Amino acid sequence: MKSNITIPEAVLISIDFANTVHGGMSEVNLNVQRSDEGYEMTVKVPGLRADQFEVDVANGRLLVYQLLPIFSTIAENPEADFRRTTRILGNFYLPNDADFEHISARYDSKARLLRVFMPFNNDVKDVRKHIDVES
Repeated sequence: MKSNITIPEAVLISIDFANTVHGGMSEVNLNVQRSDEGYEMTVKVPGLRADQFEVDVANGRLLVYQLLPIFSTIAENPEADFRRTTRILGNFYLPNDADFEHISARYDSKARLLRVFMPFNNDVKDVRKHIDVES
């Protein structure tokens, strides 16, 4: 016997969105290392292409994220930024000695991961200053 149950598309989209937000996502592998030249963050997320990574510096933090389409597909309306939600992949406090003006990011297609390089800001390296206490 064939079932004649029809589920409205809006309900299916909501279920897909809830599954995405509450699980069902690939685990992020994030690593930060310090070298002689600066800091390097590597972010590996299975299934993400180079053009799906976003990298921003805001309020002393380095944010690595992706924009997920919700309630519509990008193919239906590529200009619909208001129909996307953010998935944070990495949220890293920038060290005081990092040069945020020269942070760079590149996708390594062999290793299939994003490399974010944060060089040192030598102007603030090993700075010491005594502060007098006012009374």
